[in-house]
Amino acid sequence: MSMIDKRKLERFPLQYDAGLLVSNGTPDLGALLLQTENICAGGAYLKSGNPLPKGTNVDIELLMPLGELMNMPGKETCVKVAGTIIRSSEDGMAIVFEEGFQIFSLN
Repeated sequence: MSMIDKRKLERFPLQYDAGLLVSNGTPDLGALLLQTENICAGGAYLKSGNPLPKGTNVDIELLMPLGELMNMPGKETCVKVAGTIIRSSEDGMAIVFEEGFQIFSLN
């Protein structure tokens, strides 16, 4: 039996630095510094040796070199978005993004 991919949005195998902050009243873990394994407009999979449990709400800051897309080398962009862990495995966690985000240049 083959697995059916239920994803509605195409994922891209892009590795971006990601800072996570737990936002649902769980004991303060501080900021977790991770990296995406893949990403799409609706979510991302983050590599982690100690993934957070399913249902954990997080605030995410993704550092993306969007300047390269706009012919402005060296420009780095931060995308801030909230999300929820929808799946955890031994090597990482899948996060679905909530609607709405902030985007700003770091340089």
